[in-house]
Amino acid sequence: MTDRPITVIGHKVPDCDSTCTAIAIAHLLNERGQKASAYIQGEPNPEAVFLLKQANIPMPDTKLHVAGENVFIVDYSDLALAPEDIKQANIVGIIDHHKLGDMTSNQPLECWIWPVGCSATIVAAIYGFENIVIPSNIAYLMLGAIISDTVNFKSPTTTDQDIKTAQMLADIAGVASIEALALEQFTAKSDVRHVPDEKLILRDQKVFDMGDTAFSIAQIEVINADAVLERKEALQAALETFYKTQNFDQVLVMISDINSMNSTVICIGELTNDVCNALNGQKLTENSFFLEGVVSRKKQVIPYLQKKFG
Repeated sequence: MTDRPITVIGHKVPDCDSTCTAIAIAHLLNERGQKASAYIQGEPNPEAVFLLKQANIPMPDTKLHVAGENVFIVDYSDLALAPEDIKQANIVGIIDHHKLGDMTSNQPLECWIWPVGCSATIVAAIYGFENIVIPSNIAYLMLGAIISDTVNFKSPTTTDQDIKTAQMLADIAGVASIEALALEQFTAKSDVRHVPDEKLILRDQKVFDMGDTAFSIAQIEVINADAVLERKEALQAALETFYKTQNFDQVLVMISDINSMNSTVICIGELTNDVCNALNGQKLTENSFFLEGVVSRKKQVIPYLQKKFG
């Protein structure tokens, strides 16, 4: 690759996978003899904070500008999710488990894109491929990322490889019960009592350009959605303000119950009816609709919106 330092960085609005996997890749690169450091683009979600604390690993520094740097991208390949000056950087690697985005590079690069439930699953395979030992604390982070992204293996994005990798990582990390860790994680991210409405509507936000339509799609995952749905009117008002002040054609927030595996979607914009129809949503009421059996933005939402608007 290169002897120059490498910036390993996940997507905007950091979640468990983009935060924990960036740390895991930075460690792997250093084991290769390449100087690398993990960074985040903003404040990570409470679940990622919980995992870092439990693993006794410091929070990565925040980095919003990467012009002129060697950059290794983790958990995305869309320009909209990268630092604003990514086109002025030298992309040396990409690891992702989503659809192929619109990033390009000026030279050959390392690229691992697999249809699995979590980027950490890919990274674990790279460790094995290169015969590099995974430290127990990093294995803990990677396990937590897989639990999060696959909703403890309940998400339709889950593959056999995710399940096998999670068990391997649990053994390395000394985690006796994956189920117990999942409950701790999900409890940590479900406590939204003190999160302001204007911040909650941007939880795990991702941005997508589909044809001529710019989407902002956030997702609030909780053990029991009732407490969040009690705030639906306030969240809708906050989302309407966000819509009026930002340059998106359509803004959505998925409120996903990870026990019932259902979601309620608040949707603001002129295309709300079209979005509801594209997702086979139940009756649209005051800019919201219900999606039974839907919790995966990647597999159960984006493909249908892409087909309709892209």
